[in-house]
Amino acid sequence: MTSRQHISLRSIYLISFLIALHLGLPLYINSSLLASVLGDQNVGLVFTAASLAILLALGYFRHMLERLGNFLTLQWVMVAELAALGTFLATENPIAITLAMTAHMIAATFIMFCMDIFLENTSVYRKTGVIRGKYLTAMSVGVLASPFIVGLLLTDSDYTKVYMLSIGILAVVFIMFTSMYRNFDDPKYEKEDFMAAWHAIKEHRNMLRICYTNFLLYLFYAIMVVYTPIYLSKYIGFSWSSIGEIFTIMLLPFILFQIPLGWLADKKLGEKEMLIAGFAITALMTGALTFISSTSALFWALALFGTRVGASIVEIMNETYFFKKTNDTNTPMLMFFRMTRPIGFMVGPTLASLTFIFLDFRYLFLVIAVIILTGIITTLSLKDTL
Repeated sequence: MTSRQHISLRSIYLISFLIALHLGLPLYINSSLLASVLGDQNVGLVFTAASLAILLALGYFRHMLERLGNFLTLQWVMVAELAALGTFLATENPIAITLAMTAHMIAATFIMFCMDIFLENTSVYRKTGVIRGKYLTAMSVGVLASPFIVGLLLTDSDYTKVYMLSIGILAVVFIMFTSMYRNFDDPKYEKEDFMAAWHAIKEHRNMLRICYTNFLLYLFYAIMVVYTPIYLSKYIGFSWSSIGEIFTIMLLPFILFQIPLGWLADKKLGEKEMLIAGFAITALMTGALTFISSTSALFWALALFGTRVGASIVEIMNETYFFKKTNDTNTPMLMFFRMTRPIGFMVGPTLASLTFIFLDFRYLFLVIAVIILTGIITTLSLKDTL
C-alpha cells in the first residue's frame, strides 16, 4: 500500500485549515505582545533574530526527516510549538518570551514544511494549480477566521485567551494527525547538501527567479503582519475589535481567488502574466496606504483588501510554478524555496527599522511598494509553464 493511499487530499485540507487557524490566532498579536514587554523599538530585532534562527535550524531539518521521517518530525515539532505557546501563558519575563517567540516561529516554519511534503506526495502535475489552490484556500479560511475571533476575545487586551485557544486547536490537530497519518510512507529524500542545491538552483534560473518573487511576497507579509496592527492601533486609533473586522475583510481575496487562479494557471494562462498583475496590484495598493488619513474602518478594510488581492495572486502563482518544477523528494530545493519566508521576515523588520530612522511610520508602506515593483522586472524574464 503506497503513501498516496494512506493520505487523502481531503484530510490534508482539513488539517491545513486547523493548522492555519492555530497559527493565525496569534499571528497579528505577536508583535503587540512583544511590544508590551520589550517596547516598540525592539519588536523588529526579535523578528530578525528569530528569522535568522529559522535559517540556521533549517540546515538540520533534512537530517531530522531522514532520521525520524515526516510523521515523527511533525509530531515533535507540534510538541515544541505547544511548549512555546505555553510559555506565553506562564511568564512575562522578556527573555523567556523572546526565546519562546523564536521557538514558535521555527515550529511554524517546520509545520508548513512537513505539510508541503504530505501534500506534494499526493499531488499530480496536471492538477498542481487546482490542488495548491484548494490547499491555500483551506489555510486562508483558517487565517481569515482568526482576526475575527481575536477581536471577540480581546475585549480587555488579555492576550492569554488567544494563546489558550491556539493551544487547544493544536492539541486537536495533534490527535487527528496521529490517527490519520500514522502509516505515512516517506519518499526517499535527496541527500544533496545546501551548497549543491544552491549551485543547482543558480543554474536553473527560473527556479531562482521564483524564489526571489516568493522572497518579495514574504517581505511584504513581514512588514504588513508585524507593523500594520501597531499602525492601526497606535497611530490610527482603532480598537482590537475593529482591527479584527478590518483584517477579516482584508483576507477575503485568499478565499475568493486562489482556487480559480490555480485552475487558470493549469488550463488557460501561465503563471507569468498573473504574477506581473499581482505585483502591480500589490505595489499600487500598498503604496496608497501611505496617503490614507481616514479613521473609517470600512475604508481601511477595503484598502487592505486591495493589497491582498495582489498578494493572493502572487502567492498561488509562486506555489503553482515551483511545485510544477519539483517534487516531494527534492528536499534541498524545497528548503531553499521555504527559506524565503524567514529571509523575508528577517529583512522586513530590518528594513522597517532603517526606514523609521529617516521617515515617518506611514512611509514604510511606500518603501515596501517600491521594492515590490522589482518583482515585475524579475517575472518578465520568467519562462512560463504553458
